[in-house]
Amino acid sequence: MPKIRFLFIIALSVLAYFPRPSYGQADWEEVRSMLTARSEMPAAVLDDKIYVPGGFGGLDTFEVYDTATDIWETLAPMPAGRDHLMATAYDGKIYVFGGFVRWQPQSTAFVYDPTTNEWTALADMPENRAAGVAVVLDNFIYIVGG
Repeated sequence: MPKIRFLFIIALSVLAYFPRPSYGQADWEEVRSMLTARSEMPAAVLDDKIYVPGGFGGLDTFEVYDTATDIWETLAPMPAGRDHLMATAYDGKIYVFGGFVRWQPQSTAFVYDPTTNEWTALADMPENRAAGVAVVLDNFIYIVGG
């Protein structure tokens, strides 16, 4: 039976509790807690690692969870703190979009390169957006809602 990954786990792990399901069973397994307690943030998966940017209160922290080693690592902070931002992985990089700064939606976009641990600013989105989702389909990144 193939493993199914549940990305909603990140969104539900507001503070220090970071569970994952034991597939094929009716119980959960607790894994290592995030380094920074947070909520209202996205998550993106790249190469079996879970990247978690931002969070409520305009956090600029950026962390990655290695599913193979059960270790969290702090990465380069985002160029600007955000909550309710959107994130996705594409072509070996992590993209983040919009989000709130003091409840004001933003149009900014950034890309993170895991090989250099650096952020680069992208062109702003045509409209301010927050609390939507970012998805990849047919080599395009779509921002939905917000």
